[in-house]
Parts: sequence; structure tokens; C-alpha cells
Amino acid sequence: MTLLETMLSSANNWQSIVCDGCTHPYSHYAGGCSDIRGWDCEKCLNEIHFAESAYNHQDPNKILIRKDYDCSKLLHCYVQRFADRYYKSIKYACKNIDFGIYPILNILSLGCGNAPDLAALHELAAGKPLIYTGVDSNPCWSALQRNIENYAQNLDNNLFVKFICGDALQPSNLPQTEIYNVVVIQWLISTILKGGGTPENIYSLFNGIVASAASRWREEHILDSPFLIILSDVDNFEFGNYILNSPHTLIT
Repeated sequence: MTLLETMLSSANNWQSIVCDGCTHPYSHYAGGCSDIRGWDCEKCLNEIHFAESAYNHQDPNKILIRKDYDCSKLLHCYVQRFADRYYKSIKYACKNIDFGIYPILNILSLGCGNAPDLAALHELAAGKPLIYTGVDSNPCWSALQRNIENYAQNLDNNLFVKFICGDALQPSNLPQTEIYNVVVIQWLISTILKGGGTPENIYSLFNGIVASAASRWREEHILDSPFLIILSDVDNFEFGNYILNSPHTLIT
């Protein structure tokens, strides 16, 4: 079983998961998601992604829309719906990269979620040693991340995985001495901008965390390979594609 298949299999039971207290904003006024006939996690995902509220008749200003992925059951549904798509987007982004010149992949993934980038890069590494550090601030990913750690510990001697639950924008949450040759930033730029951040926050990310990782790689010369930055995000001007389309402006 591949790593991607393991990810999808571990999320396959999402419909049978019982929520331990509903985190939907509507739960403050009624019974939460389960109180609405025909409601399911996919409708919650549509609320987050498209601001489509099921409560428009009671909530014309859409105050009660779910805005955050703060439910483990919801994230299991998310993996079933999107993991394969994000895995393919990383593979597409790397289609012109010669991974034959990388003796080892040491990856820092910012905003990793359930690590679809790891599934893609693990396949592209073709059995070479791969070290993966994933950073995400959402603790609701933990159950899915444990399955990935178990896969690495039990099924692949060349795969080493560690997840850090913390703000990926805070350098104090990241290993300060590790030498990476791959940095992945997936869906973090749009998340920052959706949350009220500014382009300056994005530039600070690149001139701080990413530039620091590149500097350590350049100075130590331990990993005999190019330094690779992979950006994967929404193709939407409002949420940052003008930044992604001008990568030369990101690191000064």
C-alpha cells in the first residue's frame, strides 16, 4: 500500500466518526451540524470554501458559517475529498525536477495538514532516504498525522517523519539547526491573506523562515543537491496568486 493509499484509507471511515461536541458556530444556538436534516461534512467544507450557509433563512448575514477546519471528522472528509488532488498538484509542480541529483530529501513543509506533499515526494524519491518535518497549527490533524508516522515507522526504513503542531510563521516553532534542501509551502499564503494578513506577512515569511533555511543549506554544504522551494496554492488574485506569479520578489 502506498503512502497516499494509506492516507485515504485512514480517512475512509469519516462518516462513522462521532463528533465530541460540535464546533460549528450554529451549535451555540441549536444542536450544531447534526441538528440540520441532510447535513454532512461536505456541506461544512462548502461553507468554508464558498461561504454557502445552510442557515440563510435564520442567518442572512452569514454570521453562523463555519470558517475553520476545527473538527477532526471534517478533516477526515477533507482528506477523502482533496488529498489525491493535492498530491497530484505537487507531482505536477515537480514534473521538471530531476530528483536523481538528490541523494537525500530533507523536507520542511509549512502548513502541512495531512501531508499530501509527502505522499508525492515519497514517490518521487524512489526509495532514497527522505526526512520530513511538517508544521501545522491545527491540532485536529493529529489523528491523521499519527497514521503517517506509523507508516514511516513500520513500513519504510528510509522514511522519517515528524509533525510539529504550531504556527508555521513563528521561527521559534521550527528546528533552528536542521539542514533542509526542500521547503514546501502549501495553501499557507492564501490562508494568511484570508485571515486578514497582508503581502508584507508573506514577504516576511520568505525573507525570514525560508531565507534562513536556504542560508543554512548554503553555508553547511551537507546536502549535495540544489535547494528547492515548492509553492502550492489557490489560483486566485485576491488570495495571493499575484505573489506566487512573481517569486523573484519573495526573497530579497
